[in-house]
Amino acid sequence: MLDVAIDWAGSQWFALASPILTLASLAVAIAALWYAKLAYRSSKDAAAATRASELANLRNQAKASLAEAERSLISLCGSVQSKREEWDRYERKHIPMLGQRRVPAELQRNTRIQQQGYALLQDVNRYFAQIDGMNVSQLEKGFQEAKSANLKIERFIGDLEMPTTFIN
Repeated sequence: MLDVAIDWAGSQWFALASPILTLASLAVAIAALWYAKLAYRSSKDAAAATRASELANLRNQAKASLAEAERSLISLCGSVQSKREEWDRYERKHIPMLGQRRVPAELQRNTRIQQQGYALLQDVNRYFAQIDGMNVSQLEKGFQEAKSANLKIERFIGDLEMPTTFIN
């Protein structure tokens, strides 16, 4: 009989505690869902900030590579000009001015090389005309094109020639 009384008292306590436990577990579940929503929102904001930072970094890299290509073109133009000036000095000193002045084929080739350098830089400038509206893949492609143009222009400097009569 004592066992029955203890069982009855335990069942009554559980009946009273059940709604309280249900409300408490419901409150814990709501708090967990609210916290998950905050965590999701902050991770979403962090991902957007990371993408924006990556785009800004790529834009800066692209602009830097474009500036390198422009510096290389300036160097190429300076080299072409110095070759012309060297030839002019040589020609004035060693070749008498009889009639029309001739421009050696090597200097004409140097001018064509310089024009190719300008064309490469114009292509890269055209590609980057709308740099602010580009996505990551377009910026990466443009960055590689600018680096490639820079290397080609640097190679052009090594391809410049002096007229053979000047070398002898």
